[in-house]
Amino acid sequence: MLRKIIFLSFLLGLALSFQTKEISIKENKIELQEKVSLPRFKKNEEYGRLKINKIALNREFFPLKSKENNIEKNIELLHRDEKKKNTVLVAHSGKGYNAFFNDLDKLEKNDTVELIIKKERSTYRLIETELIKKEKINSLKLDKNGHNLLLITCDKSEKNKFLLLKLALQK
Repeated sequence: MLRKIIFLSFLLGLALSFQTKEISIKENKIELQEKVSLPRFKKNEEYGRLKINKIALNREFFPLKSKENNIEKNIELLHRDEKKKNTVLVAHSGKGYNAFFNDLDKLEKNDTVELIIKKERSTYRLIETELIKKEKINSLKLDKNGHNLLLITCDKSEKNKFLLLKLALQK
């Protein structure tokens, strides 16, 4: 009976540790690591949503002045021009819980992206993909006519470059 109690308490301790830790296997060794929990947000805080069916991305983003508008936790809204409807979104790629743009490199010319801002849906078409140096990020120019969407993430292979996707409103 004592063995059974010890075994059950071991299982309970193991189950409790999995609630705050995650299992990873590195070099044939099993390790427990602290879990990073993603925060839950109030629905009314959401400013917009980015949907890219081809890569199974459906993620909200938050207003410019929101504390949740942070690349370390979410897709970050870097710029929004309400008049011209120009939008710039950035997110991490690579590994980790916040690598929301990890599969952007799988998108091809003419693929579509849906952007929902304040319940207004717009569909954009990919017109160009390019790698840019970090220094050029601040000198990016948006089309004067408006209705542009830029998606920016770090390049997975070249650390000093960014992957830039330029999209235009589909009419």
